Amino acid sequence: MMIEPLQSPRLHQRIAQEIEQLILAGSFRPGTRLPAERQLATSLRVSRSSLREALSALELQGILEIKVGSGAWVRQRPATGGSLAPSAFPVGIAPFDLLQARRIVEPEAAALAARHATPAQRVEIAKAFDRLERAMRAKRPDPQADQDFHVLIARACGNTAVAMVVERLWQEFRSPLAQRMEALYVTRARRGDNIEEHRAIRDAVVAGQPANARQAMRRHLKNSERQRLTELLEPGNKPA
Repeated sequence: MMIEPLQSPRLHQRIAQEIEQLILAGSFRPGTRLPAERQLATSLRVSRSSLREALSALELQGILEIKVGSGAWVRQRPATGGSLAPSAFPVGIAPFDLLQARRIVEPEAAALAARHATPAQRVEIAKAFDRLERAMRAKRPDPQADQDFHVLIARACGNTAVAMVVERLWQEFRSPLAQRMEALYVTRARRGDNIEEHRAIRDAVVAGQPANARQAMRRHLKNSERQRLTELLEPGNKPA
């Protein structure tokens, strides 16, 4: 018999379990809205990033419904039949942990790519940007094109270990929880900004400018993280 190792629940899982227990205890009744995000984070003494991960996980479990510009609402008939065990949550690394890891690794990968990419690799990176730009301008998000652009840059950096790390981070970034958070919090205006940020990265890498490539990638990832912390959940805040 295969015995699975015990795992401690991640922070967003513990937060989600606490919120679910409050729902089951009647503190938050079906059909009602949870307290404002900032207030809830203060009450639970957790960061807003971890709270957002927890709320998104509870939505994926059918316990909450998140309405951008309105807030998080308790479903009338939660899909779950009891308390959530850690194994009930979407598998994967917490999305904000992934963004933080990408902010550590990818700017240096871009700088190295600007130094070491071959002419053929620079052409492939430029083509990947073109595919991504077409998708963004057509308002049809293409996660694969986005991933291809970043992974091609990492592969061009001349360090197979760095390339492997970036590829693994992107595999995790396609998890259901990360994708749901992107759908909720990445606005149309942000997708437009994405085009110019990716263009700046492409230009610096293709032109062989390491410092500019590092700076452009760092700016892009910092903005991506900031977008996922905008207050779109709060009543009255609508996506641009």
